[in-house]
Amino acid sequence: MIKAIIFDVDDTLICSGPLVSQNYINVAKRLGVKAPTAKEVHRLCGLPGFKMVEILWPGLDYEKFRENYHQIIQVDASHVFPNSKEVISMLSGKYKLGILTSRRLESMQKVLKHYDFDLSDFRFIIATCNSKYHKPDPRAFDPVKKELLKERIKKEEILYVGDAIYDYQAVSGAGLNFVAVTNGAWTKEEFKEAGLSERFIIKFLKELPKVLEKEFQLV
Repeated sequence: MIKAIIFDVDDTLICSGPLVSQNYINVAKRLGVKAPTAKEVHRLCGLPGFKMVEILWPGLDYEKFRENYHQIIQVDASHVFPNSKEVISMLSGKYKLGILTSRRLESMQKVLKHYDFDLSDFRFIIATCNSKYHKPDPRAFDPVKKELLKERIKKEEILYVGDAIYDYQAVSGAGLNFVAVTNGAWTKEEFKEAGLSERFIIKFLKELPKVLEKEFQLV
């Protein structure tokens, strides 16, 4: 039985991948480095920013990139996926909810407030500052397991919902349950090729309650 549900945010609760991609392209042009394609950036979303920069531009000073990024960053073009807030509100009355994100804590809180999510629905938010390990490293979930162990919730009773293969890789290694949302850069076919059963792949978060009822017998 599932007792806790942990969520990714970018391209899971909100559609941010296309905007992040454009921001990265704009910063590249500003710094005079080779601009990646939107798809190249989008496929890396879910990794910490420093890791994305390391992959796209080996040797580039991340702090220099981040400084320029925050000078031009836009957030208004993102939007909440259908029924995301309603699903979170409904589940918060039944399960312990949390967030594990590759964003910085301040950025995550700002984004959630911007789109009127009720932060009180989440028992905790674990960001890059809370762990030295990051997805796809399974140890990225150590803070989650530690936090929920205080409430006697075992790893087998934890579900993570995310949109990226990096999420699935980390969750599998950590021994948690996983549901993939395919409204980001990764497709249903790619998750199936990675070993995830089609039963645990959905298009939008609004489908999650049905998966919980059917596959995890929660209702």
